[in-house]
Amino acid sequence: MNDITVDHLLAAIHDALTLPLPTTIKARPAYLELARDRAAAVRRAVDHARKSGDLARATDMVDEAIGTLPVTYPSLGPAGVEVRR
Repeated sequence: MNDITVDHLLAAIHDALTLPLPTTIKARPAYLELARDRAAAVRRAVDHARKSGDLARATDMVDEAIGTLPVTYPSLGPAGVEVRR
């Protein structure tokens, strides 16, 4: 069971830190801010996991951060198609 929990935590971290690239120079500051904020959320979740051993809660913390810190800038979607936000 621990392997599954670790796998879920690592997948959540990957999802949080994998951001689509902005399509314009003006969108770059929003991209950088989101990357910084999501990285901070991941650090908090990893700290929680290390201190408490509660990987499930750490996974939830990352998932919550993704929900509260959405991509709001114009970005490239699959196959280089621009996605307006």
